[in-house]
Amino acid sequence: RWQVDFDHANTAAFGRLRSRWDTPGGEAAENANFVVGPQGGSSVPSDLRIWVDTDPGDGLVSSYDDADWSNDGDGVNDSEAWHHAALTFDEDTGEVGFYYDYELMQINTLSDSEADGYTHPDAPFDFGKLTNAGYGLLLDEVRFSAEVLLPFQFLQVVTPPTVELEITSLVYDAATPKATVIWSTVPGRKYSLDYSTDLESWFELLEEEEATEETYTFVDNELEGGSPKIFYRVREIE
Repeated sequence: RWQVDFDHANTAAFGRLRSRWDTPGGEAAENANFVVGPQGGSSVPSDLRIWVDTDPGDGLVSSYDDADWSNDGDGVNDSEAWHHAALTFDEDTGEVGFYYDYELMQINTLSDSEADGYTHPDAPFDFGKLTNAGYGLLLDEVRFSAEVLLPFQFLQVVTPPTVELEITSLVYDAATPKATVIWSTVPGRKYSLDYSTDLESWFELLEEEEATEETYTFVDNELEGGSPKIFYRVREIE
């Protein structure tokens, strides 16, 4: 089977997120209990463990005081933080990589003593130790790719950039006549541009145009003749 769960050893790596690959190899059980995850045993820091449950409830590994750490605490995880886990597998080389919050924790290679190539296990991919223990894992989103991805290609939580919407430049060419309007944008968002001669009635010049750069430039070649003034406004379309 393939499995993503947390280490349930009595001490040391208890609570670290890991992946177990019981994958057929050249010899019987050659890759039994093949595990990848954060390294370091008891020195694995608290923030690399998906489960920490101590008597004080402080989320610190140093607060464990029972011989069997699973007997500590109240059965409720001290940490409510979400984490990102990624597994990569190269079928040609047999390399399995484990990433935790976009940082590489370990690369290990499946054994193939008979050099007969990779054999896919006839088994599901389990999240949590669902068959012989009473806990699972909460999942927010799962993504599968048919190729090995690099960390920058993993799904990430992105904080939208904060950009003040404003017209940053307005240049009037009386000879043409024309006006060049430039405003700040966020790539991927859509904007409309309006004009007015009296700040009361507005008319649309540009309708829901998607920005591809950090600024947008529009040239107004259809200035209303005879008007001593013209005003522009930009709207971001939700």
